This record gives sequence, C-alpha cells and structure tokens, in this order.
Amino acid sequence: VEEFEKADITLKTIRLKHNNMPKEDISFPYFKYKEIVEETWYESTFRSYLEKKFFFVIYKFNKKGELRLAKVMFWNMPARDIDSYAKLVWERTVEQINNNKAGDLPKKRENYACHVRPHGRNAKDTDETPNGVMLVKKSFWLNSKYIRDQILDKSID
Repeated sequence: VEEFEKADITLKTIRLKHNNMPKEDISFPYFKYKEIVEETWYESTFRSYLEKKFFFVIYKFNKKGELRLAKVMFWNMPARDIDSYAKLVWERTVEQINNNKAGDLPKKRENYACHVRPHGRNAKDTDETPNGVMLVKKSFWLNSKYIRDQILDKSID
C-alpha cells in the first residue's frame, strides 16, 4: 500500500491456529555476514527493522479449519524488548560470525523474542562469511510465542 510505504510501515500477515498460536515465526530479510559484523547495534539493520511500525493482518483458523480475518492492528516492538532480547541475539550473532562460528547462531529456544535461522531458497543460496566460508543465508526471526503474547492482550475471538 502506497500510504504504508510513505509512512515506513511494514505489513505482516499472521495466521493463527485455533488456539491463538501463530502458525509461523515472522521473518526479516537475510543479512550479509560480512556486513553485519561491520555494524554497531544502534546503527544495525536489524534494529532499524524493529523500530518500524508494523501493521499486522491477523487471520485465524476456526475449528472447521477455515481461515478467517480476525483483526488488523498496528504494533511497535517495545523499546525495552529491542534493547534487551533483540540486542542479545544480534550481539551473539555478530560474536559467533567473528569467531568463525557462523553455523552456530542463536536458536529459538535461547531467547524469548527472536532467533536466527536459515532464510535461503535452498542449500545453494549462500553468502560468504568474513573468513571466506560460503554458508546458507540467514535472517532474524521473531518467535511465534512472542508474537502471540504481543497480540493476545488485544482480544481475538
């Protein structure tokens, strides 16, 4: 939507299962290994994504398995979550890449709000690490449980 682009609002579609748990985590564009290690947290691409306003279009599966529009809402990630949960994942990601451990980045179970995982089209969709190794592209993701907790304080029935 042109107005959303002008206002720098990110549109995300969320599908809820009948128990209100999002069917999937929310992804961001993949990062380049060589670029992320040159960033600082406060000027990082990931932080800039999280500081944007989001417009969630939320669909919910009913008990018959039919997908229905449940609600739409604007959402901003709370600053305290950006500078705690997200910062920890970003810092650990940069540290691991710098230590030649780009294959071992923060997992979903390690952080309440976000994690890193592959985001390539397939195993051949790779990017070069600072030490010259080609690894599958990866990106940051918001955890489905975190998103559920963020949208559940607004009623969805």
